[in-house]
Amino acid sequence: MISFKSSRVEVSKPEEIEMPVTDDDDDDDATIDHGSGPLCPEVRAHRIPSGFPITSGAITSGSAAETWLLSPGGIASVLDGFRDRMDDQCRLSDQVNMLDVFEAGLILLRGNYDLTTGEAVAIMQGADPKTLTAQVMAALFGSPRPHRTYTAWVMSSLYAAGLDPEKIPPEWIPQVMDQLVRTDRAVPITEYTDAALAAPRLKAMRARVADKAAALAAAEAATTEAATDE
Repeated sequence: MISFKSSRVEVSKPEEIEMPVTDDDDDDDATIDHGSGPLCPEVRAHRIPSGFPITSGAITSGSAAETWLLSPGGIASVLDGFRDRMDDQCRLSDQVNMLDVFEAGLILLRGNYDLTTGEAVAIMQGADPKTLTAQVMAALFGSPRPHRTYTAWVMSSLYAAGLDPEKIPPEWIPQVMDQLVRTDRAVPITEYTDAALAAPRLKAMRARVADKAAALAAAEAATTEAATDE
């Protein structure tokens, strides 16, 4: 998993960035109302959207702040160029070009919503630049702190081994995973899931608490016995 130092991300002022106009845009794209209904996520969503949230301030007069979702950016897509440039920039200088952030964000927003270029840019300009950058990066590279569960362990292991999870009968999953771990084709679950990694620390903490409780109980018993002898 790739993580980046967000505190050192270079953020240009959004208003200074001139967004490119694509061939499918027309002159009305510069306006906020393009005839697709009110500019709100519930109205403009292609379907039930999923992804990475950004909160944009009031875009039109009388409107409230809205939360929009950047669609996850898949590999081998139009986003590959942005992903490669931003990865290079982060590794070489811990910075990203805000124009790349906006151009990638434009594609990611339109993956979930019916928006013109002007509307998408207005939404991104209304968001906090550092938050926008972090969420675009998460959409392109995945969350820097994913929740690792048993299912994530099974699915990622099977995909990494070139196996299709849907073609494996459920009752065979434990044996397949055992074979993968034994042949060093998958990491053991004890080294992957959040719960498994946290378990030793929790057990150690509980043991320390139990030891302290036992020591206190013994001290109280000794005190009581001494008082009785007197």
